[in-house]
Amino acid sequence: MDPKTRSIVVGAIALIILASLLGSIYYLTKVSKKITPTQNSTDSLSRLPVSSVSSSPKTGGSNTADNTTKLFVGQNVLFNYPKNWGLLTCSNSNNFEFDPLNGTDVKNVVCDVAIKPITILVGSNQACDGEKVKIGNLEVTKSKTELGSGDINYRWCVSVGDKNWDITHRVSASGSRATSTEDFSKAVEDLISKLQPAPQGS
Repeated sequence: MDPKTRSIVVGAIALIILASLLGSIYYLTKVSKKITPTQNSTDSLSRLPVSSVSSSPKTGGSNTADNTTKLFVGQNVLFNYPKNWGLLTCSNSNNFEFDPLNGTDVKNVVCDVAIKPITILVGSNQACDGEKVKIGNLEVTKSKTELGSGDINYRWCVSVGDKNWDITHRVSASGSRATSTEDFSKAVEDLISKLQPAPQGS
């Protein structure tokens, strides 16, 4: 092969390699832009300075969140709750609610009456009547009121961290506001059994 032909062949091969490299760089750039994660605004409760939602906890132990649970830090207490539940937070108090029927989070609602089937009042001074039971490692005052026609009101009062927690769940055959037709009391007690103070700085 004469030098002129060899130069043409070498030049052609170099062009093919250069074109392949440029094509690969272009393709990888496009793909990386498509898979760049975006911030999920429903996991941010920026207007509530004392509360935040996280998909994973900052501590280990029994409250380690997995792919079936979400973690809510409310008033320095860790709440593990099912991933398919929705969380409602209040703009006018530190109270919040869980919705086991709809996984959409709703934040900064002006709360005056219960909206979701499970309501959690922070620091309630109301006296809790009921039976003293142990749920997990916690001493809980529990009551169950049957109102007829399948309507039931559950209530659990427990102290965790430096706060009292007044937790209620309402069941109604009609599925009216702030109730569910399904009884989620066992799931609520599972949530209560995992309550623990959040670590300092969380």
